[in-house]
Amino acid sequence: PDRANIPVLWSEQDNSQVAIHLNTNCPGEYVMNVLWNNQHIPNSPFHFNVLQRLTADDIKASGDGLLQALTFVPAEFVIHATKPGLLKTQELTVSIHGVDGDSITPTTGDNADGNYPV
Repeated sequence: PDRANIPVLWSEQDNSQVAIHLNTNCPGEYVMNVLWNNQHIPNSPFHFNVLQRLTADDIKASGDGLLQALTFVPAEFVIHATKPGLLKTQELTVSIHGVDGDSITPTTGDNADGNYPV
């Protein structure tokens, strides 16, 4: 959709305030001008960034460590974000549990290219 035609709705609040509602699926930098009697209010224009939300379909994992492991040998695999740079804005949680219920805390990294070694 055209970013110039994104509907912005507003509603009056009980406390003499106005709530601004913006709903877009277009990520990127935005500037919002808020005017009163054709004059900018303090701090207007407002600059903000809309980030693209990731879904589980945007994340993949691969590597031998997902198939089998040996005792006392690190099992390694890589988590791949199909949209590099966006995974940092979301919470990535990796948890590993044995059949006995014991939990293992993995070490994760960030290759800065959309790949996260575990």
